[in-house]
Amino acid sequence: MKIKKLEVENFMGYYGVNTFEMGNINVLCSQNGTGKTSFLEALRYALTGAEPDREIISNGCAQATVSITLDDGNVYTREKRVDKPNRCKINGKTTTAASMNEAIETCCGVKMEDIKIATSSDVIASLKPEELGHFLTSYIPEKLNLAKVESYIPDLTPEMDTLLAGYFPEEFTMDDINGAYDFFFSQRKVLKQMRQEIEAKLKGMPEEAPITDKESLKKQLEEFTNIASQKRLYEEKLSAYNRAVAAKQRQEASITKMENEAAAISATKKTDSERDAKKKELDELKNKGNEHVRVITTLKANYKLLETSLENLMKPVCPLSDSLVCATDKSKIKEELEANLKDTDESIKVQKAAIDKLRKECADKEAELTAYEKEKADYDKKCYILRQVEEMKKSVIEIPAKPEEPEIPVGINEAGIKASLAAWDEWEKAKELRKKLDSTTAQEKDNDRIVKAFAEKGTVKVGITEYYLKVFSTKLNEKAALLRPGLSYMLKAENGVKVYCDLDGSGTYLPFKSLSGGEKMNMVYIIMDLINELSGMKLVFLDELSVLDENSLDSLMNLLIKHKDEYDHVFLAMVDHKDVLATLDKYSGEFTKLGMTA
Repeated sequence: MKIKKLEVENFMGYYGVNTFEMGNINVLCSQNGTGKTSFLEALRYALTGAEPDREIISNGCAQATVSITLDDGNVYTREKRVDKPNRCKINGKTTTAASMNEAIETCCGVKMEDIKIATSSDVIASLKPEELGHFLTSYIPEKLNLAKVESYIPDLTPEMDTLLAGYFPEEFTMDDINGAYDFFFSQRKVLKQMRQEIEAKLKGMPEEAPITDKESLKKQLEEFTNIASQKRLYEEKLSAYNRAVAAKQRQEASITKMENEAAAISATKKTDSERDAKKKELDELKNKGNEHVRVITTLKANYKLLETSLENLMKPVCPLSDSLVCATDKSKIKEELEANLKDTDESIKVQKAAIDKLRKECADKEAELTAYEKEKADYDKKCYILRQVEEMKKSVIEIPAKPEEPEIPVGINEAGIKASLAAWDEWEKAKELRKKLDSTTAQEKDNDRIVKAFAEKGTVKVGITEYYLKVFSTKLNEKAALLRPGLSYMLKAENGVKVYCDLDGSGTYLPFKSLSGGEKMNMVYIIMDLINELSGMKLVFLDELSVLDENSLDSLMNLLIKHKDEYDHVFLAMVDHKDVLATLDKYSGEFTKLGMTA
């Protein structure tokens, strides 16, 4: 990733817009307080968004802005604002910090966390062993295999081998190692919980088998069950027997009752002709009565007419005109009319007497007919009852033989047998739980061994790390030998990775904290060079190079210039001491000097 230009505005002592054109090797050489560190922090902030420990925005300004222009033409801008959220832009368009970081990662081909490390000599100098170890192991170039990994696990069991073979593919990386740690850590947690649950269930459960023989108990229970089954069958048969006896008794009682009921009926068989004759006689009487009623009706009408005629006869008015008075003697006619009235009345009485007689005869005849119908119905009922009796006698209820009650042997205690068998079941459950507990405990131990082996300080990571630390140490020393004869470094797996330095080839390796400022800076460069090679970052940031003596600075400059093609950019910051300026003069034209205006 090549940077064409850096623009800084109101950033850590810079005021206004400051533009820096980038070369391959870039030197910032000026007095203290002129912005060398601010420049490096601005460049690092533009690339990573990582903020330095002190205030970014120059005093009195509302915001600080940093932009980098890459050789592909893309411009990445970060703005730090007072009392407002930070803002990121790509080619002038606002975006999120995450999106910008992702775009820069894609451009560099390096993870953002690694960019943050590779762009700060201070960060590299202050890396904890765990952090350095994590960084280096993440760049192990080779594919790993299970056989190699398992060679670093002491006391490997076949069960552990099976677990690991089920997890890992044929080839894998250090990321898979980290993933395996997380997986088996969670499995161990699950197995621990399972073990604890089983242990909780086992509390209070029998530890020894019951004294009584289980098979004997089962045989006794089977015998009791058979007897109980026979008892149930007996009760069923007895119930069926009792039901049959009761049904037989009910049937016989019903037959007797119905026979008595039939015997109490004295009615004889009646023919339809008898009924028809009586009905005919009744109809004839009713017809006669109806004839007498018609005669009476006619007589009453005549009687009414005679009365009217008699009334009219007694009036002195001429029948021809109301104004004429009739003087005719009407006594003879009156007598005739009165005689007719009397005769008619007598005839009506005769007819009424005949009707009353006929009514009595009809009533007697209807009584005879009713009695006939009743006797016929009684006779039919008797015949019906007798038919029912015959049918009932045909369907005789069979009574089965009375069953014999089985004998239950004395001394069989069903509850006791079941309790003893339940004790056996409880013990067998406990036995299975203990088997499961043993299996779970063994699995937990296997997972625990794997977790410990794959932990950050475990034998796997340490073993792999130690192997590759030798490879990385070789790379370090290839560059160290070019920096100074006899200078060598050793990477050791100690709670992560620690770097030791042999200054003169004596075989005595010193820790980082025991080195001088110049020796520490050489080590930082060598480690940064390795990080660049591993990550592909191809950026070197070295601040405070003034700690190097003239010879060391000369060696570093000479090495960087000879190997400048290995880097996209090198940024060197130093104070303009006389010896520093003298060294830089030797390499005039080989680097780009960046002017400081902060």
